[in-house]
Amino acid sequence: MKIVSVTWNSYIPTLLRAAEELGIELEAYYSKILEERPEEAESVLSACEHADAIFLYHIANPFWEDFYKRLEPLKTRIPVICVGSNPSSFTLSSVKLEIAATCFSYMIYGGEENFGSMLRYLLKEVFGAEIEAKPPKKIPWDGIYHPGAGEMFSNLQEYLNWYGPLKDKTVGMLISRTSWVNNELEIEKTLIKQFENSGLSVIPVFAYSLKDEELGSRSMEEVMESYFIKDGRPVIDCLVKLSPFFIASSKAKERDTSCAAKGIEILKKT
Repeated sequence: MKIVSVTWNSYIPTLLRAAEELGIELEAYYSKILEERPEEAESVLSACEHADAIFLYHIANPFWEDFYKRLEPLKTRIPVICVGSNPSSFTLSSVKLEIAATCFSYMIYGGEENFGSMLRYLLKEVFGAEIEAKPPKKIPWDGIYHPGAGEMFSNLQEYLNWYGPLKDKTVGMLISRTSWVNNELEIEKTLIKQFENSGLSVIPVFAYSLKDEELGSRSMEEVMESYFIKDGRPVIDCLVKLSPFFIASSKAKERDTSCAAKGIEILKKT
């Protein structure tokens, strides 16, 4: 079984581990590189011709329009599973929309268990394998992570009960939920250790980058108020932001750069 995937870079390590565990040959490509290097896209299209299935994370831009036109002839003999934050992406699949939508649920909740279950689900639903596939496992959209703890914390007080009293100066960290759920946290772990070795307290918060009412994910403003403010006053003295999106981003206004100004106002409150 060979699958060719084109996704965000952050998904690739977890996909590869999940595929290896199931004995699936996975050729994984980072979509941004293909956009920037058209010659790379040619080799990916060639690989797609010899795949048993093609898995794509769609992004709305001109590159993808041409890429899909080139893939169209393959859909008659190779299953194409297309997911993306916009449900219209599902219609670009050659499989049932229900299959694409379910795969997106696995992807958006994330983590190696969900990715493994997604591949098992594809084996079962697309290829007819007699295999069990668990439904997507719901994982928190935000919380407090610390490498020294065996679990995440759902509120500030829980964390402080474990962490102990904060020192004179405290650093707040905003971590990408994708990094947390996929356990790709070497940079974050190093920063936390360095800050604490310097005599600082740290409150490391992971969060989904966009407010999405359908998913139930909170806005960064809500997350920051929940974890960095106590009794109406900020508990942090500075903020290290490792999440790539604007603080005030939301699914409804994903490409609205005016949210940058709103993010500054939120930072002033914190």
